[in-house]
Amino acid sequence: MDKSWISKPRNSIDYSIGLNKFLDFAFKNGAVGDTIQCPCPKCGFMKWQTRDIVEDHLLYKPFPQNYVIWDLHGEKEALESSQMEDVFQDSGVQPQNPMEMMMSDTFEQYRQTSWLLHISGLVLLLWFWLHGVVAKRCFKCS
Repeated sequence: MDKSWISKPRNSIDYSIGLNKFLDFAFKNGAVGDTIQCPCPKCGFMKWQTRDIVEDHLLYKPFPQNYVIWDLHGEKEALESSQMEDVFQDSGVQPQNPMEMMMSDTFEQYRQTSWLLHISGLVLLLWFWLHGVVAKRCFKCS
C-alpha cells in the first residue's frame, strides 16, 4: 500500500485520499467496535476514537511520519495472512498444522515400522507381567 501521502501537506488531495485509504484499512482490520487507536500526536495511539474524530484529528494534526507499518491497525496480520495464501496458492501446497509437521519430521523413521513397535511393546509388557506374576508366586512360596 502506498504511504507516500503521509509526508504530503495535510491540505493536499493526495493526503486526503491516503488518509481515507488508511481509515478504510484501519476500520476494516484494527477496529474494536466502531473505534480505532487514534495515531494523532494528541491521542498518541492511547485513545480509541470513531472514524470522524480520527479523520478530524489527522486533518488538523500531522500523521506520525514513522508509522509506516500499521501494526496497531491490523496491517501485520493482514499482510501475513495474504502472503501465506499467495505462497500456498503458488506452490500448490496446502497449509498444515505446525505441530503435525514437527511430529511427522521427528518420527518419520518410525512410520514404516509402527506395527513392529506395537508388537514389540506388547511382547515386552507381557514379559514384565509374566515375570512379575512369577516373582510374586515365588515370593509367596518362600
